[in-house]
Amino acid sequence: MKITDIMIWLERVRVKAGIATDTVILELDGDWKKEDLEQACEAACDILYDYSLLAEQLAKMTEKYGMPAPPVKRKDHESISWRCPECQKAVNHRNRHCPWCGKALGWDCLKGERGCRKK
Repeated sequence: MKITDIMIWLERVRVKAGIATDTVILELDGDWKKEDLEQACEAACDILYDYSLLAEQLAKMTEKYGMPAPPVKRKDHESISWRCPECQKAVNHRNRHCPWCGKALGWDCLKGERGCRKK
């Protein structure tokens, strides 16, 4: 079940609690009130929304900092330089990450080894 589906069901529970409080409240502990159930559903929706934002952010950070991409080889006049595949700034072959933007550099990717993603 997707997070959006869970949020929809929680919203339905919250709405139902406002319409027919006796049927929903009877299934819960006797100390619960309609307002408690509404607050619990709102808090659950907030948590799920925050979780989905964090999961999205984690995926982007993993792509940038954890998934190596091969540096780009550039010929400038008579010399050869290596550039970050993300920000295109100069990098050194000793760098595991770009010192400018933090992108993971996969020098092994240039040799065609497994586990590297080419852009």
